[in-house]
Formats: sequence, structure tokens, C-alpha cells
Amino acid sequence: MNFPVLKALGATFGYLISRAVHLVQALWLPGLLMIAAMAWIMPDYIDATLAVERMGDTADPAEAMKALGAMMGPMGLLLLASAIFYPMMIAASLRHVVRGDELKMPFYLNYGGDEIRIALAYILLIVLVSIAAGVGALALGVLAVALAAALSGAGAAIAGVIGVIAFAALIWFMLRLSVMFAASIGTRTLGLAQSWSATKGAVFSLFAFWLVVIIALMVIAGVYFAVSMPEMFGFYGELMKAGADQAAQSEISARMMEYQRSLYTFGGPKFFVYTIATYVYLIVQTAIWGAASGVAWRYLSDDGSISS
Repeated sequence: MNFPVLKALGATFGYLISRAVHLVQALWLPGLLMIAAMAWIMPDYIDATLAVERMGDTADPAEAMKALGAMMGPMGLLLLASAIFYPMMIAASLRHVVRGDELKMPFYLNYGGDEIRIALAYILLIVLVSIAAGVGALALGVLAVALAAALSGAGAAIAGVIGVIAFAALIWFMLRLSVMFAASIGTRTLGLAQSWSATKGAVFSLFAFWLVVIIALMVIAGVYFAVSMPEMFGFYGELMKAGADQAAQSEISARMMEYQRSLYTFGGPKFFVYTIATYVYLIVQTAIWGAASGVAWRYLSDDGSISS
């Protein structure tokens, strides 16, 4: 499959500029509902996670189970909110670029066939990646042991090469499914088989395409972190310095969670800046990803003419 990287990139960013208002209209309400759910659920979730973290490795089993049980409630609510609002945002970002659907109201609020298929496709993707990672790790582990035994003294080099192969295989697998959600919207299926078929022979072109998109998203993410939670850069630096020191890593992780908890404290000095920045970032990130995925699917599945 011939995938024109430069044309697809031009169409993606052209679409984002020409349809910016439409994308905001489509994403502002489900994005707002997701942010509201996070603001409500995350304080309890972080508190419960901190309680588990502070117990350490020598905690009483009964107390540990109680703490884990307290974490299950907010975790379940967070997963439920994600299963409702993220598929809604994905569908909202894709329906026009893939099918040409126009909004009939100044917001998008729907949970129908598109959203259900996207949610099921996401679950299926997680299952497939987990299976592929598990089977691949086992097979590569056996290969590494066999090669290390045959080539004594080359264990570290063999492990490095096998790690690179495993990472490349994972990237290849994800590229083959990189337009799965757009395919789901376009064909009203789960989109897995359709994405796998459409991306055949286009992996290297798709790699170049998504590399540019990811670089753009990383720049935006850097701005988001710098505005909303600049202290996180310091924590990441500490984690790198801690290396393999598990005690130091646990202490730093606990302080990171305490800092994140302060961001969700309503009325606190950082709450509104963090919440507004996260809301804007969520909409921008989803719009860019949706436009890129939708444009890629259009070029892979038809003539690539994009509605504006």
C-alpha cells in the first residue's frame, strides 16, 4: 500500500486549521465531563494509593487488603468514566474526517454504536498487546538463553539485540493497528481487521507519518507540563538519579503522588491552573490524534480526499 507521508501530513494540519472550531464544538462537552469526573474521583484514588504506598513491603496482610479494597472503588469509577467519555471523544474527533458527519448542535453528547465499538476495540487491543507481549517475551527469553549458552561471554550484547528486536516488533504491531479506531468509524466494525489489511505494506511510511505527529504532540505535552505541573520535571530528575535504589524510588514516588494530590485540591493554589490546562491539553491532543488517524485511514482506504 502506497501511503503519501507528506500529503497526509499536509492534509492533517490543514484539516486541524480549517476545522478547529468544529473540533472544539465536538470535544468541549465530553472533555469537560471527563475532567469533572477526574476532579471528583482522583483525590480519593490518590489518597488510597498513597495509603498502600506508605505501608511498604512489611505491611500486615489484613491491613494491606483493606487498603487495596479502598483503592478499588475510585479505580472502578475512574475506569467507568474513561470507558464512557474517552470513546465519546474519539468518536467526536473522527466522525467528520472519516464519514463527513456534521454536528447538528454546538456540542457532541452521544453514546451509541460508534462509542460502543471503540470501547470494545480498545479492550480487544489491550488483550492482543498483552498476549503478544507475553508470548513474545517468553519466546525471546528462550532464544536469549539459548544464544547466551552457545556464545559464552556475549550475554549482555545478546540481551541488547533481543531487546531492540522486541521493541521494533511492538512498534510494527502498533503501526499495523494505528488506524483501528478510524477504521471502526469508517466501516462500523471493531476496525481491527480493516486496519490490519489497510496498513499492509505501509509500515515504514506510517512510521515516518506518526513520528512527525508524535513530535508535535511531545512539544505540546512539554508546554502542558511546564504550565500545569512544572515540579514534575524535578521529580523525574530525582527518579533518574535514584537509579536502582528501591527505597529512594518509593520515597520519591510518594512525594510525586502527594504533589498530584495537591493539584486536585479544590480551591487550592494550583487547582484551577492545572484543571484548565489539562482540559485544554485533552482537547488539543484528541483533536490532533483524531485528525491524523482519520486522514491516515482515508489515504489508506480511498483516494484521500478530505472534507473541509
